[in-house]
Amino acid sequence: MTPKLTLIRRTTIAPTVVGLAAAEAARPSSRSSPRARLLAGSVVAVAAGVLSSAVGVAAVRPRRVLVSGTSMVPALVPGDRLLVARTHRPRPGDLVAVRDPRQPRRLLVKRVASVTSAGVDVRGDDPAHSTDSRSFGPVPEDFVVGIVLHRYGPPGRPGLGLSHQRRPGGAVPSM
Repeated sequence: MTPKLTLIRRTTIAPTVVGLAAAEAARPSSRSSPRARLLAGSVVAVAAGVLSSAVGVAAVRPRRVLVSGTSMVPALVPGDRLLVARTHRPRPGDLVAVRDPRQPRRLLVKRVASVTSAGVDVRGDDPAHSTDSRSFGPVPEDFVVGIVLHRYGPPGRPGLGLSHQRRPGGAVPSM
């Protein structure tokens, strides 16, 4: 006795231009065997998974940032090279790259002091040399380009895990 292959339910994938074209091309005719219908559904599901994975990877593409000011001394010094990516929502203590609200083409690297409904409050580790939320207020969350993931240069100053490194004394800069 041979085992019977039963197609329980045909699932549909969220319609996209690529998804609809693939579904139409892979749709078996009503005369196809259950095995052919199952295989065609699997092909469409795998194609959709690959497509959604590619979109997800593109959203987390790291960016390189060069530090030029002294507002984050001693954690960061001029000449430090950072990898920044939008991997999660900013949390207090994270080092982030944000668009300057006064000059949106300019990036600032600061530490998150707080996240509220008004936006992200960012501060420099050296208040005397920092232009931050004390000057321009909280920045909208969509101004956050990404979290600092890694310092890759200059040689002799590389470092991992900068995003949760607290300022000396263990505290986030006070408001």
